[in-house]
Amino acid sequence: SAVDTYRSVARKKFQQIWAEDGPGDSEDVEAFVQRHARLLPFGGPRRPPGPLPPTVAGLLRADAAREGEHAFVHPSVQQFLAAVFFVLEREEGDADAEALGGLRRLFSKAEQLRNPGLVQAGRFVFGLCNARRAAELEAALGLRVSPEAAREALRCQAGLDPEKPLSEDTRELLCCVFESQEEALAREATADLQDVSVRLPDVSVMAHWAFCLKHCQNLRRISLRVSEGIFLETRPILNPRTEPESSSPSLRFLDMSDSFLSNSSVRLLSEHIMRNSCLLQKAVIRNVAPEYATRDICLAFIGKKTLTHLTLEGNVQWDQMMLVLLYEMLRNRRCNLQYLRLDSHSATTQQWGDFFVSLTINQTLTFLDLSDIELLDEGGKLLCAALKHPKCSLQRLSLENCLLTEAFCKQLIGVLIVNPKLTHLCLSKNDLGNKGVKLLCKGLRYPDCQLQALVLRQCNISRCGCIYLSKALEEGCSLATLDLGLNPIDAGLWFICEALMSPHCNLKCLVLWGCSIMPSHCRDLGSALVNNKNLETLDLGQNYLGKTGITAFFETLKETNITLKTLRLKTDVCNLEIQKMLKKIKENSPKLTIQCNAAK
Repeated sequence: SAVDTYRSVARKKFQQIWAEDGPGDSEDVEAFVQRHARLLPFGGPRRPPGPLPPTVAGLLRADAAREGEHAFVHPSVQQFLAAVFFVLEREEGDADAEALGGLRRLFSKAEQLRNPGLVQAGRFVFGLCNARRAAELEAALGLRVSPEAAREALRCQAGLDPEKPLSEDTRELLCCVFESQEEALAREATADLQDVSVRLPDVSVMAHWAFCLKHCQNLRRISLRVSEGIFLETRPILNPRTEPESSSPSLRFLDMSDSFLSNSSVRLLSEHIMRNSCLLQKAVIRNVAPEYATRDICLAFIGKKTLTHLTLEGNVQWDQMMLVLLYEMLRNRRCNLQYLRLDSHSATTQQWGDFFVSLTINQTLTFLDLSDIELLDEGGKLLCAALKHPKCSLQRLSLENCLLTEAFCKQLIGVLIVNPKLTHLCLSKNDLGNKGVKLLCKGLRYPDCQLQALVLRQCNISRCGCIYLSKALEEGCSLATLDLGLNPIDAGLWFICEALMSPHCNLKCLVLWGCSIMPSHCRDLGSALVNNKNLETLDLGQNYLGKTGITAFFETLKETNITLKTLRLKTDVCNLEIQKMLKKIKENSPKLTIQCNAAK
């Protein structure tokens, strides 16, 4: 195929040079090319043994593996001519079926693995689809590029059928679209792109992404990772005044993590965020260097009416100024923030106290996640004071791994009593112990408490703690979800089973993942499920129940239609006896999904 192209190029461009070593008419030039042009990947004629004419000796070299065959000295010439063949317009007015079929093979992943040179040929195809280059090719050689070639190349490179929309693809697709420098092609390639994950390991990749993303009109979410050295002050950066008002007006979610920025790039990002055309709703800023970058970006978020979700984690310069910025953000009358996730290990208790005052002013924040912050009981006391304020709007609160103890639970009783808005509370990985659970249950048993979900994973709760929780559940507390994962409750399961059999228990989801449950308690648990009419999800994962425990558990369930919808547990599904019981249980409870050995 490429030999045909080489004939055309030779006839138009090099006829005068080659004529010095042979007849000058075009038919003889074709014969000359037939004798000497051997393109290894794409087929071509064999040449009788003998020396090459001097004018061609610099272009071709003998193939050591095949006697009498030759290839171009530089493979890019061969790759370029192959690309020219695929994009040429035929006499009938368009690329023929043979050329389009070859184009599909050219972009085939399997073919490119066998012959890596095809990758560069594919990039040449896109480069030749550029309108200006196509015009130059036609002017110089009289060869027209097929208008359908670009779209067909795009479909082949993306690996999609013509009728299917384009989704995010590999870096190679970006390289090819960038090579074309055709804005219309870039818009078509990114027309259906809504969610992308951008990695910038070097400057060339940044150029590829920049060209494609600025034509992406439907992008809604972008995850960005910038390697060190990409944004440098010594490298020229575009003037924001020359940029379009918004390169992606539909962008709603920005996730910038593990990135290294410069002063200029931080300034540009902040300026774009502050524009009215930027309608960003969710932002995740995680481990962004330098430390002050997060502070400057937060400054841009103040008064950003569209922003509803914000996460600040990792490399953050947590100082008085940072917390003041967050305070100003929450108290701003244009603030519509609903979710806030913070991660700090350096702020003092007093600084957190000043920040918590904003919770008594802001009326939109409903979810606050302070997981992994060294809040301590002293900071927790200040937080509880804000939570008890009548204007506090928080509904969900996560305090996982905040170094809290039973002393904090004593302060939390008042919150559960006076704050009916708080419905979800996570206290995982805090050493609350059984005494802390006892204090929590005092608040749960209060009639006005509206807490629906309580997560106590890995809180050092044992049998005694289960007794307190059982009493609260039996009395009809508002809890619908209870997570006791990774607590050594062991025999405390019996008390939980007693609560499940109570007609006043409102639990719908119970998580007992990795709770050291013994096989001897499985029959009691089965009986509790048979009598319970509310529980929909039960997680027993990472508990070694053994064959005896599983058998006793399933024997109780297999003859009854239970209301449970999801059951997770660790069992040997290869055991024939267990398989039969599983089948029987599913027949009696068709709505039940049993996930064996599923990870939580």
